[in-house]
Amino acid sequence: MKNTIGFNNTKNIWTSKYDYVSSNYSSIDKRFISCDKTIDPAVDTIAWEHHKNVANNNFYGEQHNSSIAVSFNDNISQNKIYKTFSVEGTENLTGSLNTIRTSEFLQPGSPPSTISIGTLSNKGGILYGHMPRDPRVKANVNLKYVGSIPVVDGSLGVVSQQDNLYTLNGVYGSAPAFSGKTSLVFSVENDSELFGFNGNGSLQTIVEGQDYSGIPAGISIPQESDITGNQSAFYKDGILIKTTPQALAAFASRLGSLAASGSVLNVFAVSDPQLNGDFLRGQYAEAVINLGSQNFELYALNVNYEPTDLDHSK
Repeated sequence: MKNTIGFNNTKNIWTSKYDYVSSNYSSIDKRFISCDKTIDPAVDTIAWEHHKNVANNNFYGEQHNSSIAVSFNDNISQNKIYKTFSVEGTENLTGSLNTIRTSEFLQPGSPPSTISIGTLSNKGGILYGHMPRDPRVKANVNLKYVGSIPVVDGSLGVVSQQDNLYTLNGVYGSAPAFSGKTSLVFSVENDSELFGFNGNGSLQTIVEGQDYSGIPAGISIPQESDITGNQSAFYKDGILIKTTPQALAAFASRLGSLAASGSVLNVFAVSDPQLNGDFLRGQYAEAVINLGSQNFELYALNVNYEPTDLDHSK
């Protein structure tokens, strides 16, 4: 958080914010001097002369980086799908880490969520940052229906206990394994509540719209490196799953109770939204661009968006 705000008397405007906090300021013979608010007894320096240090953004011996926060609010009432982000400036801005958030993540009563754009890379003389995908779980985007089975004894088959590979028999839907973790979550017939299992066997309920980082991963689709021999991600008796001993025990217990009541189990796959998630949407966006501590020139910040007449849930 920036603690000090600078004011330009000549232009009569607030010009910048700074990371340092001073207790006193003084101008002596055209030299700007201040005192650190917190004095270290081991340091005998009691005053700091500004505009003299050869290092940019260095105050009281502590190094800081420059950054700028901007809003992209062109045509503010228009719903938008954000596609790309670019910076026009000097080459030394390459590699800076930046974040963005849209109006969907700035709702009253909710803590603001910030999403990393990643580092800037030079492509054809323009610095581009990866526009991230929506990190939330969304139906028919990164939450997809796999299949349903009437739960009976034997619904869970063993492939390799050593490798924690099992089959969910009777499920033949599409649940491809991506390069990231693809978790399996479930619901019971006539019950819309989704649930999954953590690696320690604890059951966790899931709601659409929650952040993917909170999705339980105790039961998942195996990745290629998990599968030995000529086995594929699908098995002749059903879909192949990877689990932990604790999650397996909890899942087997739940299947046993469902089999006793003759219930139907619905299976869903939840994949990493950075691989196949939804585009960021909103009426406006905010970005924080970190500019480092070297000399630089920044000409323009650009966001490419596609207008849409759909509401943000589509």
